This record gives sequence, structure tokens and C-alpha cells, in this order.
Amino acid sequence: MGFENKEFITGCAVSGEIQDKKIRRLRLKIPFVSGTDYFEPNQFIEDAYQATALQKSCQQKLEYPQFDFDRDQFYQTIWDRRSIRRFRKECISQEDYLYVVQQLQQSIPTENYEQIEIYSVVHRVEGMTPGLYKGTYLVKAGNFSEKTGYLCINQAIARDSAVTLFFVSDYLNYQTAMQIAGFLGQRLYLTSNYLGIQCSGIGAYYDDETQELLETNKDVLYGMVIGI
Repeated sequence: MGFENKEFITGCAVSGEIQDKKIRRLRLKIPFVSGTDYFEPNQFIEDAYQATALQKSCQQKLEYPQFDFDRDQFYQTIWDRRSIRRFRKECISQEDYLYVVQQLQQSIPTENYEQIEIYSVVHRVEGMTPGLYKGTYLVKAGNFSEKTGYLCINQAIARDSAVTLFFVSDYLNYQTAMQIAGFLGQRLYLTSNYLGIQCSGIGAYYDDETQELLETNKDVLYGMVIGI
């Protein structure tokens, strides 16, 4: 991806049968583009990254999820997957929302694992009380749309969405936790888009104040929004 040592990305995808095959090396060097035009190493971050890389992740039995997507429709969803930049402040159905939650609760096929808890701040879901949910359990009722917009660095999509979600974890291995959060984020994207619901990831938020809203001291790894 051309990130050099300034960002890290880990991923693996296997399609079909693995075969021995000679791969031609790239003739040109992959270009590197700095998103901010400069890079300042931070020793605290560098040390923390190395330390978390050495921590052993939780281990679990390898299990595969069982999805019921229509094959052709889901294939097209993958090709059409996009991030939304503006919502119309419309409601989504309770049936669709609960279907999304159900898919997020399915297993992730990996032996190295970190437990990710998902909090949902429901703004506009038909038949559901607005408020903070953990899974399908209502933690506290209230209209928190302005609050979540503020928490996500005053981004309108976190205020105007049907649901704003936060992934939190009390992890052993930070890198594994971020990878699991990424898997769940992709699953949220594809499930939502499959149902005709728009989605976007949010990586910027006020950590301490978001923890206060969620009533947790666990690290907030990721924010996401879905809606119409």
C-alpha cells in the first residue's frame, strides 16, 4: 500500500484453492504519499506499538459465521460499497436494525481474538426508544444525536444518522483488537449496504467524553454510523 513505516495495515484474503505459482515482481517501486506532507515520529507511540505487538491475544476455537445473504445481491453489494457523507435524517426499520446487530454478533473466523463490545446510540429507528444500547439492551434513554455529533469532532453524519455505533475493548493485544474492529466494521458496511442502508466509518472522536457517554473505561477503537 506504500505506507512505509508511518502506518500499518494487516490483512489476508483467500479465494479458491491455494496453489504454488510463480509471481512476477513489480517493475516499479510502490509510490509513497504522506497524507499530511510531513511525519514526526513520536517515541511514546513507537514504544507503545512495539509493546502491544508482543502481548499475546486471546485464543478461541475457529468458528465460521452462517450468513443468509442472497449470493448475487451480496456480490453486487461488495462492488457498490461506499462511504456516505450526508444523511437525510430518515428512519430505518427496527427489523433492519436488528438484522444488522445479528450479523455483528456472529463469529469471526480467527484463532487470535480480542473481545469487542458494540454500543449503539439509536437516533432514528422505527419502534425503538432513542437512547444508548448495548446490543439490544437499552442502557439509558434519551436523544443523544447532538451529543454524538459533538463527540465525533462535530461531524454532521454522527448527528444525522439513524444509529451511531462505537466499538470498545479491554484488549490484551492492541493490534489484534484493531484488526477485529476492522473486520466488524467491514461487516457493518456490507450488511447495511445490502439492506439499502448507508454507512460510514469515523476515526476521530473525543475519547474521554465518549467513554463518559458510554459509561465505560474501556478503550474506544472505532466509531461508525448507519442511516438514510
